[in-house]
Amino acid sequence: GLRKTKKGYLCGISCPGGSVVFDWRKSRCHEAVTRSLAGFEGLLQADAYQAYVTFSRDNDLVTLCGCMAHMRRKFTDCVKDKRASRACALIIKMIARLYRIEARIRESVIKMTPEQIAAYRRKHVAQKWKWLERLIHAEAKKALPKSPMGKACTYAINNWEYLGRYLEHGEVQIDNNLMENCIRPTKLGAKNWLFIGHPDAGQRSAIIY
Repeated sequence: GLRKTKKGYLCGISCPGGSVVFDWRKSRCHEAVTRSLAGFEGLLQADAYQAYVTFSRDNDLVTLCGCMAHMRRKFTDCVKDKRASRACALIIKMIARLYRIEARIRESVIKMTPEQIAAYRRKHVAQKWKWLERLIHAEAKKALPKSPMGKACTYAINNWEYLGRYLEHGEVQIDNNLMENCIRPTKLGAKNWLFIGHPDAGQRSAIIY
């Protein structure tokens, strides 16, 4: 009997190597998004949606960690017709170096403990991280605030504290792509059949996923 369709949201939570849980929300307000995290303590890795930032600020026992893939995507969006400015290309190249270091960690013959990973990152990433920060700050001064490059630099600077926390915690990934990969089937479903039906049926879809 509704005159127009309404939006609903599937909120996903996972632990690396563990299960994935989806929950249905009729709203994307902060309380709705973070409801499933009530009582959570520890390291929370997510995108830069303000709900997660607020949740971590309101909970002393929660440490928010950012997602490098989201930051990188902002800079790759500056590439047009396979061409990027010299500075943008350099930033993307420097981020790629950080990912190559993570690949070496994953492919290590002897599996590293979180403490060993953190030490390895401090040794091989810390200086590169400082160079990247300086470059982004320098480019932010040159770029127009509303240009793609300006927006990419602003996003990186505003979330730098959260993005860099993977250097301190070896159990944290460089990005949130493990969860992004878990979300992909829901996106495929939305493309194929678009509608869930009644808003109250959303939780059934969440359980099935």
